[in-house]
Amino acid sequence: GFKPKDSDDWRIKQLNRRKESVMATLDYTLITDFGGFGATLNTDLLGRNKGTTFAVNYSAALTMQDLTVMPVIGLEWHNKRYNNYYYGINHSESMRSGLPEYTSKQGVNPYLELNLSYQVTPKWEIMATGRYDHLHKNIRHSPMVDKSDLYSFQLGIAYDF
Repeated sequence: GFKPKDSDDWRIKQLNRRKESVMATLDYTLITDFGGFGATLNTDLLGRNKGTTFAVNYSAALTMQDLTVMPVIGLEWHNKRYNNYYYGINHSESMRSGLPEYTSKQGVNPYLELNLSYQVTPKWEIMATGRYDHLHKNIRHSPMVDKSDLYSFQLGIAYDF
């Protein structure tokens, strides 16, 4: 999603909100002696962005006692509808904000990810994920975007019932 009010730039504050959506996901991972090969297909269920994304990745897990380290390398494709909803600027937004109109096209973002998992007890597990995405030029060139890279971090716990 995108909330214009969260920006410090008065021009960005004039843009329409981009709402989050619910994506239906089909995910498959093939585990081999050489690592994991994955593919994920997502499509918008609520009709907000009417978009589709598709990712392929390779991962390799290394387990040392209770700690598992899994680096991942992948490519994530976003179709034109997805990119344009989140990064495009239509005519009325352009007139209000002074930003140029922008229509995004499809694009592929390469990414690197590191997943860590620590088994605290037989029932409790702590997980952390760090991810780096290099944004495709069709996202980077949007007047809404002021960087070419995206960093994200997630932390979680799991309990096995």
